[in-house]
Amino acid sequence: MFLWRGDHVAVAQLVDDFARYLYLPRLKNPSVLVGAVRDGLACVIWGRDSFAYADSYDDVAGRYRALPRAEVRVTLEIEATIPEGAPENVVRTVTENSRTLKLSSHGFERE
Repeated sequence: MFLWRGDHVAVAQLVDDFARYLYLPRLKNPSVLVGAVRDGLACVIWGRDSFAYADSYDDVAGRYRALPRAEVRVTLEIEATIPEGAPENVVRTVTENSRTLKLSSHGFERE
């Protein structure tokens, strides 16, 4: 049997695997594995050299739930070139929508 059963595995399953399979090192207790997970996440380059963990995985949505220490930043930049310039109603609509969406910056530039 392989240790990895797909793209994700529960920590409790790993604890069980370390106790069950002879080819894996023995753990003094489950807190050793939990500490290794914590140390791996503290690593600055965890994405390359380590792993991540989440509270759960939603099979229907296909995503992890409650990723600890997750920093999410969404940026959106829209650039349009309008040789004659944007009509006033378009400027007003875009400005109102930007305020409604609480965008940190928005506007039109003149060339």
